[in-house]
Amino acid sequence: MKEKRVHFMGIGGRGISGVVMMAKANGYSVSGCDRDTNTPYIQELRNSGIPVETGHHRDHVKDVDLLVVSPAILVLETLPEEVQKAKKVVTWQEFLAEYIQKDKTVICIAGTHGKSTTTAMAALVFENAGRDPSVMIGATIDAWHENYRVGKGDIHITESDEFYDNFQYYHPETIILNNIELDHPDFFTSEKQLFESFQKHVANLTGKKQLIINLDDPGNRHLLKLIKKNSEGINIIGYTRENRQDPSVHVIFHAEDITTSPSGTAFTVTNQKSFHHTFIVPLPGLFTVSNALGVIILAHLYGIKTEETEHVLATFTGIGMRLEKVGESGGVIFYDDYAHHPTAVRETLKALRQRHPDSRIIAIIQPDSFSRTKAFLPLYKDVASDADEVIIAPISPGRDQETFGLTNQDVAQSIDHPNVSAPPTFDAIIQWVTKNAKEDDVVIAMCGGGGEIHHTIRTIAKEYGN
Repeated sequence: MKEKRVHFMGIGGRGISGVVMMAKANGYSVSGCDRDTNTPYIQELRNSGIPVETGHHRDHVKDVDLLVVSPAILVLETLPEEVQKAKKVVTWQEFLAEYIQKDKTVICIAGTHGKSTTTAMAALVFENAGRDPSVMIGATIDAWHENYRVGKGDIHITESDEFYDNFQYYHPETIILNNIELDHPDFFTSEKQLFESFQKHVANLTGKKQLIINLDDPGNRHLLKLIKKNSEGINIIGYTRENRQDPSVHVIFHAEDITTSPSGTAFTVTNQKSFHHTFIVPLPGLFTVSNALGVIILAHLYGIKTEETEHVLATFTGIGMRLEKVGESGGVIFYDDYAHHPTAVRETLKALRQRHPDSRIIAIIQPDSFSRTKAFLPLYKDVASDADEVIIAPISPGRDQETFGLTNQDVAQSIDHPNVSAPPTFDAIIQWVTKNAKEDDVVIAMCGGGGEIHHTIRTIAKEYGN
């Protein structure tokens, strides 16, 4: 059989680069291109012998069988007409579903917040239990130093993203659904469209058709009402920190006796039957409990011993860009985080306050994309109540071509906080922090994946005190 040649356009992204490595491991001949080839992901690909061209050109796909693109390419660019006609063009999510997940039992972790962390927890639990899973995740797992895993087992665990309806191609046996909030106003024109997308994802359940769902989330509860008429045959398992009930849910797992401390979070999990076990996760935040609950149920459904799940959760230290400690100098600790939605910013700062109850917290928030900023502006009001100083960085444009007349000053004015500022440049932010941060302070930078603030916080951490 002829070896299939696959070219990846936009190869430098975190998600697509992992799929490239999985494709190579599965025997495909792979190549790629990107406008920006100076990224750590591309360097890893080149180190693996994968040819990567700079820029996007029709000659790159001259002799390939399949063109795989990042969804951002379809949003921002028009593919050459002859490329569209002559080649089969798919997104990397479609390629993952059709070629990599083929003949696998697929488990999807979905939701607006926490899906990367939940996917990582699940992946490590299944790996530790000897299931040898394949995994695709949108963040780096510390234990692997990668955002993917190629396993020989029959399980494929996938972080499933709603942007561009990316998860529509997956046909999972099980879905963990953390929560639903509008996070991509550059794609979803309304909440109605957003919920229709999640309904389609649930409708794609196959085999055992298991939906593990967070009952504490208002968006999830609304989805349950929407799918009520079409949920026959779906085994719905709920989880809750708030002792919620729902007649449409077959079994509910409760987190009780939640205890928080700077070193982590402890809680006991029970259900209506015989499940009763205490877990400790060395991470802060009540959202950590919710993330862990979904994984505890998942492992239980797949016959993994509860003690094995307990061990993995007790040693789980998180993932890249999620309260990631990037430096410590002169008694100041520096963190980097992916939080960009106001809900995520607020919960991340609560978690940081749990870890550092007596420290002065300096929060640097970079709004992610102008369309998000426009949609989320009213939601910023109370995001920073757990911070002592708030700095709003210049807005990251993301995929947006239009600014809507917004600046970081608009975001600063929308936040109800006595110490909030909006410096005009990143150099000004560096100067402020290096001058004003002092021993026992904690500095955290927050933005989506493409924000310049991620580079800035590392620069500050490196230069502080020197």
